[in-house]
This record gives sequence, C-alpha cells and structure tokens, in this order.
Amino acid sequence: MQIIPEFTLKWTSGIYLGLLVIVIRYCLMYFVSRKANEQADFFPPMIGKEKIAYWVYTTTSFLIYLYLIFITIKTDTFLFPLGIFFYLLGLIILAKSTVDYAHGYQDGFVNLGIYLYSRNPMYVSYFLIYVGIGLICTSWLYLLIVLMREVSTYWLILSEERWCKEKFGEPYQKYFSNVNRYIGRSK
Repeated sequence: MQIIPEFTLKWTSGIYLGLLVIVIRYCLMYFVSRKANEQADFFPPMIGKEKIAYWVYTTTSFLIYLYLIFITIKTDTFLFPLGIFFYLLGLIILAKSTVDYAHGYQDGFVNLGIYLYSRNPMYVSYFLIYVGIGLICTSWLYLLIVLMREVSTYWLILSEERWCKEKFGEPYQKYFSNVNRYIGRSK
C-alpha cells in the first residue's frame, strides 16, 4: 500500500468505483421517488460536537471522491478479493436501502424492508463500499479518510435520532427500541 499515489486517469482509476455509488444513490432514488431523494439529503438541526462532525463529514466525503481520481485499482494484491467482497456487499445494501427508503418514505421515518434490520443501512453500505475501495486500491490514506468520515457519521446519526424522537414520538421510540443503529434487531 502506498501513502501518496500518482495521478492517473485510465480505465483502472478508482473514480469508476465511486461513480457507481453515485448512480445507485442519487439516480436510483430520484427515479423511484423525487420527494424521498430530497428528504434523504436533509440534515436535522445539530448541537455541540455534531456541528463539527457535520463539517468533518462533508469534507471527508468530498475527499473520498476527489482522492479516487488519484488512486488505481490493484488486482494483484491479496487485499483485492476482500475489497471486492466489501464493495459488492455495500453496493447491494445501498441499492436495497435506497429503494426501501424511496418506497417507505411518506412524511415519516422508514421502517420497512432492510430498515427492519438497521436504522442506518445507507451509512452501513457506505462504510462497506469505501473500505472495499480502499482495499481494492490498496491505499492507507484513503482508509484513514474513510475512518475519519465514519467517526463523524456517528455524531450525525445521534442528531438524526434525537430529531426523529422529537418529530415522530412514540412510533419512532418503539422502532428505536427494536432495531439496532447499524445491524440487527434488539428484540
């Protein structure tokens, strides 16, 4: 793995891995439900460390895609198969959670499909995808940026949960009690 990559833009560029993520998240949801697409980009009001987390999240999200221009896919490493596994699993979860969100969003929180097993399946999918890309391209720096993004994501999820409890009350509290933040059911 290298720390500082060379600039290359060829068919093995990491940018192509990122473009598929954008197509699934934005285009797929847009075609299923424009209203849900608008709502999915909403960030609730934040307090304290959540405001810092938002800027870290935004900056690292930008860097994750910018950096893909500079890294290349490396098929000749032992990390490649593991990276492909995480990447493809993440894409499947992203596609499923995107469609479920678009179908389930009706001026409320989504609690159907994959959302019965994770309150934040899109965040889970992004983590898997970005770790997969880091392994596929064997970039420690990319994985460090992903880790920073994930730490900030935790704080954003806390603000979303607080907002949902206030906005949706008892139905969300019941959902919150039954479905784990990342993976699995509580009861």
